[in-house]
Amino acid sequence: MTEKRQNDFDKVAAIIGKPGLYTLEGVSPRGFVLKPISGSGVVFVSVTSKKVMLLKDLGIYTLGDTTPLKDVLIAIKQKEEEGATVPDENSTAEELFKFLEVVVPDYDQTRVKPSDVKKIIRWYKILKENSLLPEPDRQDSEAEDKSAGNPSSEEQQSARKKSAKKSNEQNRGKKK
Repeated sequence: MTEKRQNDFDKVAAIIGKPGLYTLEGVSPRGFVLKPISGSGVVFVSVTSKKVMLLKDLGIYTLGDTTPLKDVLIAIKQKEEEGATVPDENSTAEELFKFLEVVVPDYDQTRVKPSDVKKIIRWYKILKENSLLPEPDRQDSEAEDKSAGNPSSEEQQSARKKSAKKSNEQNRGKKK
């Protein structure tokens, strides 16, 4: 069942300028066939008229890079299970950012707007009501358990890249 729910999350889409969330039912050269999550019927969205975005491809700006929206939604769910209250999307900007700081402590305060946080909370509630919240990847959680206290694979990759870059720069200097 987890696999099915994950596949369902991978098909959840938003349309810029339209409220709500949709599931991607099909794609044609001229557009997308979408079904509203909360509602009935089918919507055809022309490629030229609106932009359709899959939630799995979205993220939130952080100081380092971008955190995938999937990870933010999982973190919200975990905080809620620990007893935190998810604010209403109409809460003050201060309350919204206070909650976001608990969920994503390194969010980029200059690039993330209150409307972004409202949208995330709105989407979280829609996904929760329809049992479409993403689940943590098994591989990720197992890797985290194994690497407790060790540098993350991202940190290791970053260190390797810096080392390789430095080595390449040194080698270029010797060739000149």
